[in-house]
Amino acid sequence: MNKLLQFTFTGIVIISLSISGLSQTTDSIEMGGNYANDIFYSFENGEVKSVDRANWDIAFYTDIFSATITINEGSGVELWAYPNGDTSAWNTIDTTGLSTWPKLYNSEETWDFGAFNQNAGSHPDYGWGIYNDITHNLTGDSLFIIKLANGMYKKMWIVKKYSAENRYIFRYGDLDNSNEMEKDYVLSDYTAKNFSYYSISNDELLDREPPRDSWDIVWTKYVAAQPQGGVYPVTGILSNVHVANSKFHPVSLNYSDWLAAPLDTIKSGIGFDWKELDFVNFEYDIVDSTVYFVKDVNDNIYKLYFESFQIGTGKTVFVKQNVSSTDVAEFLPSIDINVYPNPARDIVNIEMNGTAHETNIAIYDVTGKEMISRDINKDQAGIITFQLDQLKEGMYFMLIKTGNLTQSHKIMISN
Repeated sequence: MNKLLQFTFTGIVIISLSISGLSQTTDSIEMGGNYANDIFYSFENGEVKSVDRANWDIAFYTDIFSATITINEGSGVELWAYPNGDTSAWNTIDTTGLSTWPKLYNSEETWDFGAFNQNAGSHPDYGWGIYNDITHNLTGDSLFIIKLANGMYKKMWIVKKYSAENRYIFRYGDLDNSNEMEKDYVLSDYTAKNFSYYSISNDELLDREPPRDSWDIVWTKYVAAQPQGGVYPVTGILSNVHVANSKFHPVSLNYSDWLAAPLDTIKSGIGFDWKELDFVNFEYDIVDSTVYFVKDVNDNIYKLYFESFQIGTGKTVFVKQNVSSTDVAEFLPSIDINVYPNPARDIVNIEMNGTAHETNIAIYDVTGKEMISRDINKDQAGIITFQLDQLKEGMYFMLIKTGNLTQSHKIMISN
């Protein structure tokens, strides 16, 4: 069974902890003029790497099981699926009406779903290509128009992924069929990192990201949905794969009960809205009474709150406090959960390994209404299939309780 979109979660045991006497540390980062750099940060070790954000256009998720391809939307890269033909239209692309075509965006929820995957249906359709259950390769069935970070427009075709080799073949060229390139891109040298990056503008592979086990969060620019509607570029914080977080508001900055809510692996859990722009004084204010807790890559739990954010340079002053060290976390049991396909259509499979307890799996809509709930006894652990045909298209939350562990994540249903 193919598991191209794979998630692994670490459980959180419900125990009582005292954090009195643990010291707080004030730290800061600076993104540079016009928020030009991505800042990769480790709660344990501080700033890991500062790197120019605008030097890439597309990025490939390095997991051999993944079909995820993202765009550099924080630097102005935009993407459209070509609506007027399949790959046979490569030489006859007509961009008339481009401004009315829907744009494709990277997911705010997970790193495992990029802009190239936005038109995915259920398995075996992964947005840009179709998975073959026999060869395990993907063959591109869609064309795209991409606006690069430098403002140029190109046509693009993800031709193939040879899964066993972790290898992509892709093409791009000018809209008038000139300057066409075909690239053969092997990701095996980059598997210690989440993504491998490519600049179409410069025809260059880029090794710009630190190893995934060395950082927890990244200050960056990305595109986010706004409460008032629409999507716009924002400057904020995204969490590393499997780094989990929770938000408490309104609370005192002395608030310490990190066990009061599940830690969620949503990548934009910290996000951008911990600050608000004061349009009168043209400066950012920090949202009052807001505290975050973050489980880092080493399973330490850190408390985080912000003191200031400087407009233009992105200099952020913040306070962090280790409220649970690995001396505690090493006793936390864990299980592996693979959820596929995601996005889902008619069914979703939950593969559970490592639990010997009774389990409840429930799916909630965005209002918190329980839509599906099932109790699983320990003898049924393995692959659990949920029928989703009674649910409407949209975002849902899955909460998994097994023994004294509580885990949550999001699933997308696309009809």
